[in-house]
Amino acid sequence: MAVIKLKMIFFEVVIVMIMLAASVKDIKYKQISVYIPALCAVVSAAAGIYGMFFEGVSFIELIASLIPGMLLIFLGFLSRGKIGYGDGIMLMCIGPAFGSEKIWLGIMTALMLSGLISIVLLTIKRAERNTEMAFIPFMTIGMGVMLFA
Repeated sequence: MAVIKLKMIFFEVVIVMIMLAASVKDIKYKQISVYIPALCAVVSAAAGIYGMFFEGVSFIELIASLIPGMLLIFLGFLSRGKIGYGDGIMLMCIGPAFGSEKIWLGIMTALMLSGLISIVLLTIKRAERNTEMAFIPFMTIGMGVMLFA
């Protein structure tokens, strides 16, 4: 059982490392290449297939892990692009590797951290109410925290 758990962690670590690269691009350019979520999707799909065959992860669980990303894309649509579609796409791409529980906890961690940073930046007058912030770095931190939770 320990060997199987170690292998799932391998997929998660690989995705967090890819997300680190995405974070740099997101901070620097406020956008990410389509290749980064595609690479995450391939690794995540491999993790999902591995989980189904060797860990007993159900197909329903894999579909459930896509829901947070779908909701973020929907919120992006409702906010007329204030929330980037790339964030939701990235979240959908990593869902099957982490599973729905870790995805929800990771995104909540990311939202709390981004909120705290926003409050600090507003308080010290380094940002304004409409200042755009890259969210993938916060997602990366949130998912990194989930590796050790």
